[in-house]
Amino acid sequence: MKLIYGRAGTGKTEYVFNDIKSKIKSEDKIYIITPEQFSFTAEKRLLDTLEEGAVLKVEVLSFERMAYRVINETISNIDFKIEKSGKSMIIFDAINKEPKDLKFLGKSIDNVETIIKQITEFKKHNISVDTLKKRVEETEDEYLKLKLNDMLIMYTRFEEVIQGKFLDENDVLTLLAENIEKSHLFDNAIFYIDEFSGFTKQEYEVIKKLEKIAKELYITICTDSLRVEKSPEADIFYDNKQAIQTLCSISEINKDEQIHLEKNHRFKNEELAFMEKNIFGIPYKSYDKENENIELTYADNQYVEIENIASKIIKLVRDEEYRFSDIAVICNNIDTYSSLCKVIFNEYEIPVFIDEKKEITQNIIIKYVMSILDIFAKNWTYEAVFNYIKTGITGIDNIYELENYCLKWGIQGKKFYNEPWNYEKKKEETEKNKGEQNLEKHDLQYDLNFQKEQQILIAPLLKLKEEITNNKTIEQISQVLYSYLIEHLLDESMNLREELRTEENIDAFNLITNVLEEMSIIFKDKKISFDNYLNLLRTGIATKELNQIPNSNDHVIVGDINRSKTHKVRAVFIIGVNDGVFPRASTTEGFLNDKDRAKLKDKGLELAKGIKEKMYEENFNIYKAFSTAEERLYISYPASDINGDNLRKSLIISRIKKVFPKLVEQKV
Repeated sequence: MKLIYGRAGTGKTEYVFNDIKSKIKSEDKIYIITPEQFSFTAEKRLLDTLEEGAVLKVEVLSFERMAYRVINETISNIDFKIEKSGKSMIIFDAINKEPKDLKFLGKSIDNVETIIKQITEFKKHNISVDTLKKRVEETEDEYLKLKLNDMLIMYTRFEEVIQGKFLDENDVLTLLAENIEKSHLFDNAIFYIDEFSGFTKQEYEVIKKLEKIAKELYITICTDSLRVEKSPEADIFYDNKQAIQTLCSISEINKDEQIHLEKNHRFKNEELAFMEKNIFGIPYKSYDKENENIELTYADNQYVEIENIASKIIKLVRDEEYRFSDIAVICNNIDTYSSLCKVIFNEYEIPVFIDEKKEITQNIIIKYVMSILDIFAKNWTYEAVFNYIKTGITGIDNIYELENYCLKWGIQGKKFYNEPWNYEKKKEETEKNKGEQNLEKHDLQYDLNFQKEQQILIAPLLKLKEEITNNKTIEQISQVLYSYLIEHLLDESMNLREELRTEENIDAFNLITNVLEEMSIIFKDKKISFDNYLNLLRTGIATKELNQIPNSNDHVIVGDINRSKTHKVRAVFIIGVNDGVFPRASTTEGFLNDKDRAKLKDKGLELAKGIKEKMYEENFNIYKAFSTAEERLYISYPASDINGDNLRKSLIISRIKKVFPKLVEQKV
């Protein structure tokens, strides 16, 4: 095992690709292992670095993808992988089984998410049901004992469902570590592990096995040295140095023989190199020259802030021959800035890719499916029916005329399907019977025949409701619903209807059919009420995320500091540098709080980081963000949010002013 280490910008990834280039003529198979979210960037970099034929000898993998290859070769009795959606549905069902057994956990979907996170944490730290059971028995603190017992009940129920039948995605790295030596797929290969800022216990176990079977193993680490010499408060690289200590326990690493990269290759000017050294440096130095490549601005509000950024991006592209792909926007509250960036960048004709988790419930296909089930669950309320109609998938064109008609005549509940919609005709006959022959024209402004629309809407739904009512098992209901979607959303060639055929809608359709498949496989013959079925389906869908694919190569990337890849970027805009955002105020400790974790650690059961440790990790991510730009760095913060509420600037702004005393803060 060899460590390739250096501060941000010293070319660790560059070293990896150059080293691969020097070894490409050998017969060895070469693998680059990166976190999943960085694999696409690594593959693109590989194509740019190597000749076309040489690319075939090098492959980019994540630990997960490597695991599935080994599992497929060495384990034959597990053939269905459950993802977070399947796990959530199992947990939801388990909570409802015997809720009285639980002291802290209730039946809400929020608790499902809490349980999933905690079980995931247990697995990533190699804590089995038996290990947890032993810890519950040994715990003397009654409060902690009750909490752990709740989690033990849920963990046990979950494992009972999947044991020997399904593969949990959080078990794949454990299985990889257990089986990689049996497979021989990766024997005597050369491995480069790049872009990780730390490892889980599962990943350390995999690295331990790779160290045995690999011909060569290289791991990049962002740090200034290999030795822990300062406290975590005084050393931005403290966590990474802790990771190095663990790697040293895996392999007999001679720290003096590792690959230390000291020269910084990223920064094209003195200011940015100075920023990298001193933004979190203790003690720090002050830059005594004028600033030409760093700008600091504050705006009245977030809208003005983004508008100013858009104008600066246009200026860079128009006047200084930047490409849009040379520019990145980094924030620490993507939910706040996402819609603003989309709207304002669109006005300025700036192509943009927002690297965010897309809210799945806003997709039209998902809305369509859930609105159908809501109609049945809510007994044909007006709101439920028109949520369904307004998806635009039903074949009804005159939606608003129909809505006015239904509002006028109070059509809801059984009125939607019990009698024909010919109320205007009935009104006219009633008025004539009263002797009122001379009706005003405006009295008949809704004199429309909606019986055709009624037939288009109601007949398929009544048929679906009847089929669901006649089928009581989860598998049967799922098959009925799946058949309905095939009939109404796909064309004759079994593709999504042309007017619906977008990448997002295709992903959404596949996503919901995958959830239906998971329900059928996991629960199969289990009988269920319609309301519980709907809740189960909602639980599964709520965990899903839609894939986001950039629609061009030349676009500005807007991303969160935790997800942003430190690839070659000439200009970086760091926005929203406000108090409580940079760094982000962490208030949620999870099911187990910091005190619980400390007590468990004292007893030999180490879990994930608590709030204090997460703050150090947050500061490291901020350090990486401020060290990303090659040529220009723009820093900004608003004085108020879009609602007019006051915002304070981050303490980091004060630190920047101390490091760069001649930096003039501009008002926009």
